[in-house]
Amino acid sequence: MPSRMSCEVRGDQLFLEGVIDENAKLLDLIGRARNGKLILDLGGVTFINSIGVREWCRMQQAAQNIGLAIELRRVCEPLVHQLNIVPAARGVSIVTSFFAPYECENCDSEHEVVLDVRLHGSALAKMKPPEMPCPDCRKPLVFASMPELYFTFLAGR
Repeated sequence: MPSRMSCEVRGDQLFLEGVIDENAKLLDLIGRARNGKLILDLGGVTFINSIGVREWCRMQQAAQNIGLAIELRRVCEPLVHQLNIVPAARGVSIVTSFFAPYECENCDSEHEVVLDVRLHGSALAKMKPPEMPCPDCRKPLVFASMPELYFTFLAGR
């Protein structure tokens, strides 16, 4: 696991990887926005600690102060949990996709599935996990969390 956060530009988005902690320079990301929008792919983030959450909230506030929109793609589970319990972590961000925990009872396996908010919006609006097939055996997966808690961050959209 990388001990620091790294950031790589790919097209119009920034791919973050590693750990968001006291060493993450999140405010620096604001300067990398294009056309009034910052697009962050968070699929490579492995952990966020309490100081990382504080810095994340500061980034959100800075974006709000200058009218910058932030789009979050492939939000990792550790960040989903923070978006659910710390309202300030949501800030000005719009989540367009995120990882969700599923299990296959047939294969006895766990899967992190990327859910697209636009594609699965009607189910998510009802706090229901969309039906997903197991990538291995194609049998239906079972959502491995409490939907009412896991999808809370979407309620403020």
